Amino acid sequence: MGAKLKGSYTVEASLVMIIVLSVMFAAMTASFELYEEGVTYVNETRPMERDAPEVFRAISWGKELVSDLKGE
Repeated sequence: MGAKLKGSYTVEASLVMIIVLSVMFAAMTASFELYEEGVTYVNETRPMERDAPEVFRAISWGKELVSDLKGE
C-alpha cells in the first residue's frame, strides 16, 4: 500500500473553512444591515405624496394670495 497521508492537512483545511465561512457570514450580515439603513433613509427623506388636485388648488390659492397682496 501507499504511504499514509498526514491528517494535518484536513485539520488545517477545516480551520481555513471556518474562517472563510465566518467572513462570508459577516459580509452578508453587514450587507443586510446596509440595505435596511438605505430603505429607512429613503423612506424618511422622500417627500410626502399628494394627489394632483390638492397640489393644483394650493398653487392657485398661493397665486391668488400673491396677486391680492400686490393689488393686481
